[in-house]
Amino acid sequence: MIDKNNHINIGKLKKRFGKNGEFILALKPNSNIEDLPNTIFLEINNAELLPLFIEYYTDKPPDDFRVKFEFPFENINTNYYLGKSVFVEKKFLIDDELSVQNFDLKGWTILLLNENIKTKIIEVLNIKMQTLLVVNINDKEVMIPLHDDFIENVDIKKNIITLNIPDGLVDLN
Repeated sequence: MIDKNNHINIGKLKKRFGKNGEFILALKPNSNIEDLPNTIFLEINNAELLPLFIEYYTDKPPDDFRVKFEFPFENINTNYYLGKSVFVEKKFLIDDELSVQNFDLKGWTILLLNENIKTKIIEVLNIKMQTLLVVNINDKEVMIPLHDDFIENVDIKKNIITLNIPDGLVDLN
């Protein structure tokens, strides 16, 4: 069985497209995914992941892909697969250096190196091209900007993000 913890939900199979076995893969909002790996995974039975191999795909703006799978869907009832969640391996997002913002960071542990603070992310706010992480420090809600320059490490197995933020940034809140 494929371990779902090593995968991240990127969207759903929305509908069929045309008659040659293509589907529309609707991405989750703000997913920032520009490419797809050769294999994606479809969630079936609310837990199991079924690997599907991609023959080809094309962008279908603004947040969709038109996907053709190697499996011959032309001769089977595809309604069962429509609306199912689509996952990719977490390592695909990291290996291709796509933004950590593809992850649902709520509940992750955040380590602030220069402040010597370890806490949990309680909320993620997307405000005008800026992502803010809301954390609780000394019984006070603090917003920390998520910027590529601040990211020191991302441990996707342990759901820990390590940031090195400018001195005094926590005190500005």
